[in-house]
Amino acid sequence: MVDDLPRVPGLPLRLSRSVRSEIQKASRQPALIVYLLLVAAVAGLAGPISYGNAKEKEAEAHAKPRVTHTFGEPAPAEPSDPTSTEARGANGFLVLAVSLRYGLMLSAVLILLHSAALLAGEMSGGTLRHVLVRPVTRTDVLVGKALVVFLLAMLLVFVTTAVSGGLGLVFGGYGDLLDVQYGTVDRSAPALWANTIRAIAVAPAALFAVGAFGLFFSALFENPAAAVTAAVLAGVALVAANFWLTPEVAGYAFLTWVDRPAGVLVSLARGRSELDLGAGATRPALLIPVASGFLFLLAARIIFCRRDIHA
Repeated sequence: MVDDLPRVPGLPLRLSRSVRSEIQKASRQPALIVYLLLVAAVAGLAGPISYGNAKEKEAEAHAKPRVTHTFGEPAPAEPSDPTSTEARGANGFLVLAVSLRYGLMLSAVLILLHSAALLAGEMSGGTLRHVLVRPVTRTDVLVGKALVVFLLAMLLVFVTTAVSGGLGLVFGGYGDLLDVQYGTVDRSAPALWANTIRAIAVAPAALFAVGAFGLFFSALFENPAAAVTAAVLAGVALVAANFWLTPEVAGYAFLTWVDRPAGVLVSLARGRSELDLGAGATRPALLIPVASGFLFLLAARIIFCRRDIHA
């Protein structure tokens, strides 16, 4: 039972009960394991595939021309060994960056689907009527669900990072990024590590904002299918709108920060970008999703507290 579980330190008793209840319910859902397996699978495939493609291109670029029997024109030689020192442009950082990017994008989709059904599912099923009989307010219920969504975001980031980091170690390792043609250092390993850590550190904030976005629609609709559909359509509309906006304007949209830090990391790992995930990039990557998430939760609370769930 909920009351038999240990109290969450630092939280009021009513909120602690709500959080414990949500954690207990989430831990019993098979969907949680499915989420983790899906994210691990996508991250596990994306990075190695991108690494293999990059190595093929590097082998072609590094190959020296040879003379053919037709008009004496030079033609590409046989591809050199892509694992040789001279062709070590792409390494484990590319694998990590690509796996991280695709894993986070899938995580955002899963969190949106999951959070959009949380309140609506319990309202349509009548579960909330029994929950609110206890000394737990609607605000406690909403905050409890929001904290569980945040924990889910942290867990998905952890799994994505663990899979991505392990694959990067296997495929290429974490050395300096070399220019294939000239053999010079394009990006040092410490600089790439610093950008990688920043990209991972800001990821939970963006995923939490997506979860709060889903909770808003979950409070808005009583039917879970309608809530999920509306949330997905709104999310697709926001993503589509980003293609028409300048990068500066798109930076004010919370969904931008699900993909942008990892996207910059991919560019760095490919040696294409002069950008860095410094304070100028990481500050909005934290502030905009956190502020957006707070506003979505505030709107969800207003709607949820006015909804008649006893009808």
